[in-house]
Amino acid sequence: MRTQPHSRQTRGARGEAGISLIELLIAMGIMSIISAMILMSWFALSNSYSYSVTSNKARDNARQAIARMEREVRDAESHPDTSEVALVRARARWIVVSTTFNDALNANPSTLPRLVMYRLYPDGELWRFQDADRNGVISGVSMSPSDTWPAANPFSAAEQANGEGGTLLVKDVVNDKVPSTGSPTPLFRYSLYESDGSLVQNTSVLSSTQRARVVAVQINLMVDVNPQRSPIYTELQTTAQLRNQR
Repeated sequence: MRTQPHSRQTRGARGEAGISLIELLIAMGIMSIISAMILMSWFALSNSYSYSVTSNKARDNARQAIARMEREVRDAESHPDTSEVALVRARARWIVVSTTFNDALNANPSTLPRLVMYRLYPDGELWRFQDADRNGVISGVSMSPSDTWPAANPFSAAEQANGEGGTLLVKDVVNDKVPSTGSPTPLFRYSLYESDGSLVQNTSVLSSTQRARVVAVQINLMVDVNPQRSPIYTELQTTAQLRNQR
């Protein structure tokens, strides 16, 4: 008779110990949800950080490129030993100027200007080339004015490896695609005076007589700062006044 209360207490204590299978499953489900939320937040923050880094780098490269183009075009000057004007080529996707800006010897007043080219390629890369050996030509790149606007970009990417003094400035340039491939955005646009004195804008200026009348170059650089994902475009614009071309 004395052992019965003790037996009941033992059975009661055993019934209260541990957790049931249902409680364990519920706890595991809650932990899985919390873990998934933590992982989703981490991936979102990681992607956001990666986008911030790459987009800021793309914007910085674009700003540096357009600033460099603006300065070199602005300071273009004709070569005294040739009959060519300072603006050697004037096209929608590429430009060639004669300049001493960014030249290691430009501190010397007797330094003669050299050719500098900026060209946009079908792969969306903007390159700068220069006449490094000062022989009056930029070897490895075509100087032919046969390209037409807004027809498809005709330049070969092989020039990027073979062009004299070549430097990649910006990737993922989308001027050829925005607003569409059928209606692209010119990288360069030229303001010039016609023979009757009227001021006009063109995307291509062919003859040296007309190029001598160009007074300003509008530069419109569009870059995709979110490549291989949903496109996010940044657009930079500036105008270079040709102050030395008279």
